[in-house]
Order: sequence, then structure tokens, then C-alpha cells
Amino acid sequence: MASDANSSSSSSHHHKPSSSRNQQQQLVSTMIKQGFISDPFLSPPPNFRALASPTLFEMMSVEQAREPKPSSEAHKKLRERVSSVLSQAPFQISNHWGMGDVRLTVAARPEAGERETGSFRVSMDVHRRVLASKSRFFAEKLRRSGPHSVEILECDDVVAYLEAVVLMYSDELKTKLTGMEVSKILTLLKISSAIMFDDGIRACLEYLEAVPWSEQEEETVVSHLNQLQLDDSGTDTVLQRVIAEPSTSSRADEIS
Repeated sequence: MASDANSSSSSSHHHKPSSSRNQQQQLVSTMIKQGFISDPFLSPPPNFRALASPTLFEMMSVEQAREPKPSSEAHKKLRERVSSVLSQAPFQISNHWGMGDVRLTVAARPEAGERETGSFRVSMDVHRRVLASKSRFFAEKLRRSGPHSVEILECDDVVAYLEAVVLMYSDELKTKLTGMEVSKILTLLKISSAIMFDDGIRACLEYLEAVPWSEQEEETVVSHLNQLQLDDSGTDTVLQRVIAEPSTSSRADEIS
């Protein structure tokens, strides 16, 4: 009896460690399957990195990569000119005109190297009732009711486009044009023609008819008017002045 008891006791001692090992193996296997620990028999993939929260340095590096490249000096000057125009723009005065219901974006023509980074652009909130009543181009774009977004891309002169929009809000266009150089008037005339801003076209032509020209400006005026081919009686009046009168420079040469 004693020997049976001893053998029974010995047998129970041999079974317990084996059972414990089996339980541990099952636990390890389960943890491997659920991803809590790695399988020691599998080699990790090359350049393996455990997923972790990005460090501050990594986040700063990503943000810097997303930010556009520093603007050139020309862009800085352009931004200053745009800010100057917008600071005095009537559509910025919400107390008088109310909130703008058209999102207008004007983008410059991309320069060399800007195709990937994007060209200079400026957006502003303007008023449908003003633009649609002054410009046949905008009237067509904004004929449907509701909020609108209009983009004018690849502009040669962003500032001049903004100034043309500002002119639409004015009832005294001649006063607004006073003191401008002939080259600026010609640029505004070209833009007014492109967006079919008839009051702007008329005001520019009347201004050109009244101001003195240099010989070089005279050639530029004639060239621009011939290119635009405007259907306006003011064009003929300006061209007749070229035929009827010698340029300011010519008269000065004759006097000397």
C-alpha cells in the first residue's frame, strides 16, 4: 500500500510540470497571434520600425515640407501692392455693402519654376449684384442664384484686375483714373475689355483722349487699340487725335 501511494504521488508530481508548460505554450501562442509579442522564429522585415507617436521634430519636418517655398522678392512686392488695393476696396466695407456672396480668386500667370509650387493668387468676397450689373462676363458667370465661386487664372497683372473690380463699385470712374499713367490706363482698358466692363472701357478711352502723350506712349496706345479692336466710338476718337495732332514729344522737338 505504501508503495502504491508513493508511486501515485510520484506520478502526480510528473504530470503537473507538463500541464503547466502546455498552458504557458498556449498563452504564448495566443499572444503571438494577437500581436502582443513577436514570433521568435520569424525574422523581422528590413528597416522595421514599431509604430509610435511622431516626435515634435518629425511633426515640424512634415509641416515644413507642406509649406510653400519662401516667396521671391517680386512676390513680396506684389503682396504689398495687393494689400494696398484691398485695404481701400469698397467691398471690404461690410457695413455699406453687406457680406459678399461671391468668392473671387485672381491668380497670376506662373513664372519659371512655379508650376509645382503654384503661382501667386488672391481671393476676396465681392458682391454679385455689383459685378453682374457692371460686367457681362460676370453676369454670365453669376446668372444662377446662390453662392458662387469664380476664378480668373493666369493673369498678367493681378493688381490691375483687382483695381478693375474696385472700379465697378465706383460711380466716379474719371476721378478714380485721375493721375494714372498711360500704361496703367491701357492695362485697365485691356482688362475691362476682357471682362466686358463697358463703363470701364468708356472711362479709359475718355481718359486717353484727354491726357497728353509722349511719342512712345502714342505708339503704344495705337498698338493696344488696334489689338483690342473695341466696338466703341471712343476708340475712333482717340485714333483721330493721333492723326490730327503730333505727339507731345514731336511738338517739343519742333520748338527746340
